[in-house]
Amino acid sequence: MDTRAILFMMLATSMVLLTACAHPQGKQNIESVPSKTVESTVDQISKDKVAQQEVQSEEISLSEPAIISDGKSIVRKTVRQYVTGEISPEQARKFAIGRAKRDALEEAGTYLETMTMVKKGKLAQNEIMALAVGVLKTEVISERQFMEGNVFCIEAVVRIVIDPTILEKRVEKLLADRDHLDKFNKVQEQNKELLAKIDQLEKENIKLKKSPQEAENIRRDLKKAGKALDAEVWILKAENLWVDGEFTDPHKALAYLSEAIDINPENSLTYSNRGLVYAELGQYEKAIADYDHAIDLVPQNYYAFHNRGVAYDDMGQRQRAIDDFTKSIEINPNATNSYNSRGRVYDDLDKFHLAMKDFNRVLDMDPDNTKAYNNRGAAYTRRGMFEKAIINYDRVIEINPKHENAYLNRALTYFNMGNHQRAIDDYTKAIEFNTELSIAYHNRGLIYTFANKFEKGIEDFTMAIAADPNYADAHYNRAICYRKLGQEESALKDLNNALKANPEYASAYLNRGNIYLARKQYHKALVEYNRVLELEPQNADGYYNRGIVYFYSKQTKLGCQDAQRACGLGNCDLLYQARESRLCP
Repeated sequence: MDTRAILFMMLATSMVLLTACAHPQGKQNIESVPSKTVESTVDQISKDKVAQQEVQSEEISLSEPAIISDGKSIVRKTVRQYVTGEISPEQARKFAIGRAKRDALEEAGTYLETMTMVKKGKLAQNEIMALAVGVLKTEVISERQFMEGNVFCIEAVVRIVIDPTILEKRVEKLLADRDHLDKFNKVQEQNKELLAKIDQLEKENIKLKKSPQEAENIRRDLKKAGKALDAEVWILKAENLWVDGEFTDPHKALAYLSEAIDINPENSLTYSNRGLVYAELGQYEKAIADYDHAIDLVPQNYYAFHNRGVAYDDMGQRQRAIDDFTKSIEINPNATNSYNSRGRVYDDLDKFHLAMKDFNRVLDMDPDNTKAYNNRGAAYTRRGMFEKAIINYDRVIEINPKHENAYLNRALTYFNMGNHQRAIDDYTKAIEFNTELSIAYHNRGLIYTFANKFEKGIEDFTMAIAADPNYADAHYNRAICYRKLGQEESALKDLNNALKANPEYASAYLNRGNIYLARKQYHKALVEYNRVLELEPQNADGYYNRGIVYFYSKQTKLGCQDAQRACGLGNCDLLYQARESRLCP
């Protein structure tokens, strides 16, 4: 009887496979421009003295040819900024650095245009700039102050080192995520608008005659522009922490973005990005508050609507999520991420036709959108439409041969079709691309377990645990394998670890009770089965096995009650045997 209960749990663990259907994250990535700024002090001079000179403020951009060194190309840009009128020396310094970075990225973009994968991507000019922003690092290598005649000048030199040995992987990764590229495009457009605003302010600044109010307005707007450039430094620090759809150090990212908001509280995108950090930390109310503020600042910020929809979805507020994704689409009819995310929510709500409509709309706009194919395949898998699911996963892999989720989902689909070897092959392929992919090890281990290859199962569960020490299912299923091999101490240790990782893991309590039952430690077994039934009052095997304990403990009446409850839930074996033995009426 004990063995039957364990076999039941073996079948129950197959649901881990079924729920392992991987979906792309609906989160938008952080919007910012990567760069590095070297802070330095600038000697202050009398503003009155500069104003009296009434010299036209002028930007001088010096371009030096790229230098080839050890296979690396170096783009170097020098910008000189005059300090005149209402422009302070510190503002001149910031504007010089900002322009030098922009000029360097634009020139580096011409290098990217020569790359084969970029040519195949057929990117527009603004997308080339966005790509440069996303994959290249700008560095301030020198600053100096000097007098040119009787005018004070500040010079900034910025460089970009283009290393082909690492650039190709960066470009390939960003091109594979067009949504992320679109956000970089949004940021570079914001930066372009800011520099254009500074140009306009400088034209107003050089007017020989300005009213006191005009001068005050110029000073105010120049100060705001300088703060916007300062805030960008912190935004970029946070951006450097964004890897594969999450922040590697969310607490640092939170500090950086909060600093950016303190400096420039008028940037809607910064609030959107900080909302992402709060969401990753599970602080959804704070995330929602940031998205709300982002929308208050810019009601057309569809990123904020999208990300708020993702947060509502994570909170289980599905209709609010749908409403926000819909609003994002109304603002930007080309927001493929919002169609994908809304379709996924529709699928979860079993609104299959609405989900298909959204996924198909994405593919009408972008025939190579891997998220839409993957999500559509997952919807087919859930409904047992396995052949159609396979076609969609095949298309994902055709577009991106290294798409982990497509291999995971296709493996699951093959498993459900009974083609276990193909499932193993796909999990193995996913592991080749990511040796830390714990779910692939776990699910492959399950297939080996179902095939009674317990040693192989243990190997894979061990790898899953190495990648994720708190992987409760991996500890649990390794315990099943150890139990099958008669290694009960190892099994008990793994069940304990599974329960540390997940204190409400009813199956782990059930099987720990089974070990105690086999050892005739009836009191310990009874404690475990009671816990199972506290967590899952409709668990037939909990009643079944607790009934066995009662019979062994000569508590026949309680044993009969549990046998009847188990039968009422569909498992009548114990009741039939008890009646044959004339233990129960």
